[in-house]
Amino acid sequence: MAHDVFISYTHEDKTTADAICSHLESRGIRCWYAPRDVAPSEDTAAASLKAIEEARIMVLIFTRDANLSAQVLSEVNNAVNSRLAIIPFRLTDEEPAAGMRYYLATVHWMDAMNEELERSVIELGDLCQTVMDGKTLEPTPFSSRKDTKKSRSRLIIAAVIAALVLGIGGLSLAKLLSDSDVYFYDPDGEVVSFEGNDGEEGISIGHDPSSDENLQIGAVSENVSDDMSVTYTDGNNQNNLLNGGHLAFDGVYYYYTGNDGDRLHRMNADGSSDVTLTDIPVSCISVLDGWLYFTSDAAELFRMKTDGTELTSLVSYGADCPRILNGRIYFGEYSMESVALDGTDRREENGIDGYDILIDGTYVYYLDPRHGSHIYRAKTDGTDAVCIWDKKAANLRLAGNMLVFYDDANGWSSVYDLSTGEVYQLTNDPVNSPVITKDGIYGSSGSMKLVFVPFGKPGVKILTDGWADTVNVAGDRIFYRDSDTDKYFIMDLDGSNARKLQG
Repeated sequence: MAHDVFISYTHEDKTTADAICSHLESRGIRCWYAPRDVAPSEDTAAASLKAIEEARIMVLIFTRDANLSAQVLSEVNNAVNSRLAIIPFRLTDEEPAAGMRYYLATVHWMDAMNEELERSVIELGDLCQTVMDGKTLEPTPFSSRKDTKKSRSRLIIAAVIAALVLGIGGLSLAKLLSDSDVYFYDPDGEVVSFEGNDGEEGISIGHDPSSDENLQIGAVSENVSDDMSVTYTDGNNQNNLLNGGHLAFDGVYYYYTGNDGDRLHRMNADGSSDVTLTDIPVSCISVLDGWLYFTSDAAELFRMKTDGTELTSLVSYGADCPRILNGRIYFGEYSMESVALDGTDRREENGIDGYDILIDGTYVYYLDPRHGSHIYRAKTDGTDAVCIWDKKAANLRLAGNMLVFYDDANGWSSVYDLSTGEVYQLTNDPVNSPVITKDGIYGSSGSMKLVFVPFGKPGVKILTDGWADTVNVAGDRIFYRDSDTDKYFIMDLDGSNARKLQG
């Protein structure tokens, strides 16, 4: 399909890329971005190069991750060679790295740090339309000024958007963009569905769950466990991985992403002997049988020995949220694929187009954006898909016999008991990005404080005074990002001994 704009971003910034793409396309400005527009038979790098050559504009989502990304730098280089108008959409106060600075010295920088994201997206659409009308944007220098009251990372902005969508107050992006367009979000702020004048055109799924016989409220599963420590994946808690996978534990060492550009660190269980294992940013860390598995820029999947040797690329692009189960690594956002632990025997598992996809070895559970973000269950190969909760949900997580999700209609977090089919209220307040453990659930509250919801006891324990997100739990530690300082911290499970991590 012909397109006008190439969107360059790292997978960490996909939330922002989705919002930008949805808005631009609602204005009739056609976009190309991976992996959405890469055909299954295409090489991603070759497809991206061709897409850049055919575009008129590159929108660069400039964040700390993008600044460190060799893939993004290569795309910018190709855009310069193809004489595209480049618009950096700046979401960090960090100075451009040397290569970026060379290419972006004479472009029109758009500061998206110092006003609400939804308004910045609209302004970006206006700039793109100016270029589409044949006009030239005046170059503006990169400014390193920081407004501490307004500047927030993209994750905080996404949380604010989540609060708006959940009815906490304010004006939603849907209203700001167009009265004729309706946008649906998950509580992380990601645009998960769009309906406008074209209805649902362009949104595809691997099945048709529209008929009555596919609705099975109260469906149970025969392979669930009463043990909440069972998350059905090896190497890390599956809920951690959906939250970015920034902390893993093998009983001896903790492995985590540090405050030095998300490089991989290893430290003893007592916090001593901290060493850096990689020079590249990592996420989605799992540790199994002496090997570390993780992703880096463009969701490239790697494995490496736990001593930092034998770094090997297993999947070059698009290995979103990799999870290990029964000797295979499952990954993917627009469809689920898998490879053996050594990267061989790559195969497609299903064509499900959903999000918050969870696996348990027999079934996949997911939210379907085509059908109201309802909860669906299907076999691993995508067959026998049924709706098991026919109301809008978000923040879907799985452990033992428990599906935890945000109930949008009621504004609270709920539990779907997979052994009985019963659905019951968990909290009065949403728990964002929850991590289910054997003792209870950790996550961010509606007010974005780190909280713990114990099993078998009433109430919610608040663990931080300020905003926190990116919650992971492993061993007897909680990993989180302090949103006010934009730094990673670690603390004990009871909320004590919080300290900033290395970097």
